[in-house]
Amino acid sequence: MYLHSIKKCFLFFILYFCNQIQSVLVQSEKLTCNNFNGGAKEFYFFYNVHKRPHLLDDSKQLSIMKSIFDEREQLEKSRLHILLEQPPSVVKIFDRTPAVTTDLADCIKKMRNTTVENAEIRCVASAATFLFNPEIDPFEIFPRVVFDTAQKECVVDDVTVADLISEYCDYKKQIEQFRNNTIPLKVRQVIDKEVDSLEKEYKALENEIKIQKLELSENLLAIAKRLKEVERSRLFTLVINTFGHLFELHLFKRMIELDVSKIALIAGALHTIFVKQMLEEAGARALIFHTSGFDLSCNNVVPLEPKYLDIFTEPAWYERCTVL
Repeated sequence: MYLHSIKKCFLFFILYFCNQIQSVLVQSEKLTCNNFNGGAKEFYFFYNVHKRPHLLDDSKQLSIMKSIFDEREQLEKSRLHILLEQPPSVVKIFDRTPAVTTDLADCIKKMRNTTVENAEIRCVASAATFLFNPEIDPFEIFPRVVFDTAQKECVVDDVTVADLISEYCDYKKQIEQFRNNTIPLKVRQVIDKEVDSLEKEYKALENEIKIQKLELSENLLAIAKRLKEVERSRLFTLVINTFGHLFELHLFKRMIELDVSKIALIAGALHTIFVKQMLEEAGARALIFHTSGFDLSCNNVVPLEPKYLDIFTEPAWYERCTVL
């Protein structure tokens, strides 16, 4: 009986984590702006989706991206900083297939002009969404599962409601401190609008915590085990919405505050869409756009053609136009 339970739990983890890392780049874009931090900046976006057809190989795109950065290192001396939405390291236990999201940082860590930052901030939130997912049976969860980001680690059966609230408050405080710095007016206006929206989402989460009478010191795993599926589902959705928005604001802040003229973002498609929209509202304009024709339902996931991954050397659309 015990062995059967372990096998069932192991299968569950394979299915859960493989769904998180089975992903490909499906869209690339380049934007530019002349008035961020007093100088011009170029932004490179790579949209990632977390579903793929059977046997689609992530390692091919990783190899292509590595070659692109190798060539860029030889030809160009300007610094490129990459913000990467990197999954927790535990996923490598269940799928060792090389992929852009999990292995790019190691591939280019010795390059002089290219740096990678794990921009993920949702550690406790990732544990919470894992535990509150209505498709998951919390009684089948392995103990001591660790979620990690570039900043910290958390164990699913240790984190509490207070830890979740603290994670939100810490990163929101950083965003508000940045808003109070000397930044362009349009950037401040974007942050003001998004923070207002974020606060409404957080208030809804806070209200649900009160409705369900969750104590700050309560363990999230214990909560998941005692709540009904519909109650966990409501918490799951509210945590996803609140911390997803917080993550997008964090990415926007990092792209503005970084003292680098060239910044790339490799993240989930929806996150990337919202960050791009914020940058455009703040004054950035699009120069290059390539897509594989995917839709947000992820029913038709096709990897982006290799030639469309190298947008670092490609001339802007207006430079390719013929004047008659």
